[in-house]
Amino acid sequence: KQALDDVTKQYNQVQNDYDTGQATKDQKDQLESQVQQLQRSLQTLQQKLQTLQSTNSLSAIEYQLKANEIDLEDINVNLSNYEVK
Repeated sequence: KQALDDVTKQYNQVQNDYDTGQATKDQKDQLESQVQQLQRSLQTLQQKLQTLQSTNSLSAIEYQLKANEIDLEDINVNLSNYEVK
């Protein structure tokens, strides 16, 4: 969460610089991408925590399966954001 807050602040600063012509669109886009990636990572970690808290009776293998399914969803989201040029 702290990393997301830090990058969001950087993004806001670059957005302001971009608006005044002091930063490039590539710089703004790069930080925007980082913010989005950190948001997805935070969401994934929150889902894992929620799974852990709500499934105390699950065996270790069942927990690992749920965690891997969440990781797979995150990987699919990340892959959908890549553009081949």
